[in-house]
Amino acid sequence: MKRTALRMNEHAWKRGFTDGRLQKYANPYRSGTTERWSYCAGQIEGKAASSNAPNRNTLLTGTAQYDRHGHVSISGSGRQ
Repeated sequence: MKRTALRMNEHAWKRGFTDGRLQKYANPYRSGTTERWSYCAGQIEGKAASSNAPNRNTLLTGTAQYDRHGHVSISGSGRQ
């Protein structure tokens, strides 16, 4: 069985995260691209962060780190 590995596009993920936090859902990337997949992943995380925030105007701070396999970990999720 052939396996395909995709690398997350950091810029698209961050844009999706921001849009998810702001409740925007128009994905600007073409279907079938890594950018579209990355944007969707970030959007899901942003929407989850937004729904967990006690005040939607409160921003979360943090850094997304990507390992060599394209996995994302977010650190420093303190509120400001």
